Amino acid sequence: MMVANSGLNCKNCEMECEGQVTPEVRSELKPKLGLEFDCCDDVFNFYNMCVAKAGFGIQCSTTRTGTLTGEVSLLVVQVERLENVGFVKRDVYNYLRDVRGEVIRHDAELLKEHFLAKQEKNESFYFKMEVDLEGRMGNVFWLDARSRRAYWFFGDVVVFDTMFNTNPYGMVFVPLLGFNNHRQTVLFGCAFLTSETTDSFVWLLEEFKKAMPGEPPKMIITDQDVAKSKAIAITLLTTFHRYCIWHILNKITEKPGIGECVSKMCKCIWGMDTKE
Repeated sequence: MMVANSGLNCKNCEMECEGQVTPEVRSELKPKLGLEFDCCDDVFNFYNMCVAKAGFGIQCSTTRTGTLTGEVSLLVVQVERLENVGFVKRDVYNYLRDVRGEVIRHDAELLKEHFLAKQEKNESFYFKMEVDLEGRMGNVFWLDARSRRAYWFFGDVVVFDTMFNTNPYGMVFVPLLGFNNHRQTVLFGCAFLTSETTDSFVWLLEEFKKAMPGEPPKMIITDQDVAKSKAIAITLLTTFHRYCIWHILNKITEKPGIGECVSKMCKCIWGMDTKE
């Protein structure tokens, strides 16, 4: 990224009160023709330093679009005209598109590097990643120390859900969840699965057992999925398997003619005071 012209003073920023002057910045801190930056963050930091020396600061949006717009607009202010910047917003978007293209080809490696870095900081971080013969990423499972601690205290019941899909890769996102003593959701672990088959679920549950302290959960709650039921029967021999009431009611309400009975059925499920 190159700045095509120099100059920090903006006409709109000139002081109107008599006796006040426009803040000056030392020449060595001003942007110069041909000055290059490796990334947008470096541009932001450089200009933030310059304007801070002049007595005011800048902020950058946390969103990607806002960041690009803010930084390009900042350069326009500093060099007074858009044509002096040397590039336009479209150039920046095209650059990010190319970067994303490179990342997509190496995203599995980047994810593994990220996990290894997390593990280096905290040895309790656990992950397992499958890679095929062509180097393509397969099933992935990970959790951190907080998840392990949560399972130690609240791991009696685990909710196993696969309702979340990731469109770019066609993989299934699987959070393994529970509840603490305040009825708040806690996260025991996460996975990306290449398919919703019995083999994939067996792999996930085996890794889950390896990673977690203590015994397997006393109960696991899922939807009415045959592949999940088979995997649980294979891997969690002492765990009670129960179907989620939300999924049951959701399917029942889709049945023809059931609408008029839903309120009575819900009262029967939730409003009974005795076992009978």
